[in-house]
Amino acid sequence: LAQAASPPAVTRDFQGSMSDSVHEALGNFIKEDGQQSDHPRRIDPPKGIDSNVLGQIADACNSCQLERAMEIADTLEADSFNDIYEVVPWFDKLPGRLERVHRVIEACVAPSSSDWKRFDLEAVEAGCFWRRWDATTGALNVIISWVATGSMEQVLAYYRDADEAEPLWQGECWEMRCEHAHGASFQRWLQKEYCTGKTTEVLVERVLCDCMDHDRPCWVLLEQSPDVEHLTDFAGTWGEFEIQPCPQGAYRTVMEQSGRVLEPLTPDTVRTTMTMTVHIPALVRWALTDSLLCWGFDMGSKSTKKSWMHIIEHWDSSGYPRRIQESRDFYKPIHDRISSFLGVQNRGAEVPSRQPLADITGFAAKHEQLGDAA
Repeated sequence: LAQAASPPAVTRDFQGSMSDSVHEALGNFIKEDGQQSDHPRRIDPPKGIDSNVLGQIADACNSCQLERAMEIADTLEADSFNDIYEVVPWFDKLPGRLERVHRVIEACVAPSSSDWKRFDLEAVEAGCFWRRWDATTGALNVIISWVATGSMEQVLAYYRDADEAEPLWQGECWEMRCEHAHGASFQRWLQKEYCTGKTTEVLVERVLCDCMDHDRPCWVLLEQSPDVEHLTDFAGTWGEFEIQPCPQGAYRTVMEQSGRVLEPLTPDTVRTTMTMTVHIPALVRWALTDSLLCWGFDMGSKSTKKSWMHIIEHWDSSGYPRRIQESRDFYKPIHDRISSFLGVQNRGAEVPSRQPLADITGFAAKHEQLGDAA
């Protein structure tokens, strides 16, 4: 189910923080076929941007503070973008990524409309899910949330450098590879299909975005399969990455765009909220009762929790501490930023930490009303 995940459709258009001049400037670097260029060519001689400003944009991008990078860029003249591309060659990808980030955040809010139904998950702490049947397509829309042991740094490292977890998966995933380029992590692994037992190849691009300055402080993880035609049979170059032919006897799964909201609650717990849309054949749907859904999600949650706890318990002897040390320019600012947030949070009078997501939403609404009244 997680591989088929994609957020429910959100009708709100992305506004972002970009002025019209920024949109126009970025548009000058879009290829005629509609694809974004990897490194737009310089059109006009650079007029020069203060090196400190360029450094701030580069630092923000490298530390996954994508909104901050765009806010700084928005203060510049439209013809300054040539200089930005010199320090961040993938800056043209930023608007699309931020649009997806905002969609994921909006989709991962506890629903309040009557067409959603909520259920608790007994297998995980503060676990729950909502389900809604799409009356038009017959698809099953799901929002699922849970709290798990592990620091935010561990969670981010797991998603960014997934190949280090291969020895800890105990044979469930193998031949894992991971590359980093242009603000993304491209990962590949093989696994057994849960229902059929077939060998599946997973290709996924992952992008992390620091949203700790939001009213709901969090990180957002974006996931998608490479957007190439006929991915199941594709072999060749995709952007900065090389895709090898699918191994004989395996089939390649295709993921729709999806995402997760990751909230640090305490130094050693993180809440994850994600959405998924599952397309179920009409002949099967009539038999998929809420009781069966609850059983399936509980079983899946129990299995996932067991695998995750094995990773956490063996973290210190894994390759992750070495990888974090080798990539300390990336991880150190993240560690300091999250530690600062948790320090401020722990000094607060009331902290909505391990409550279920619906209760957290109610907590935020209540205090917003109190603030308005004051």
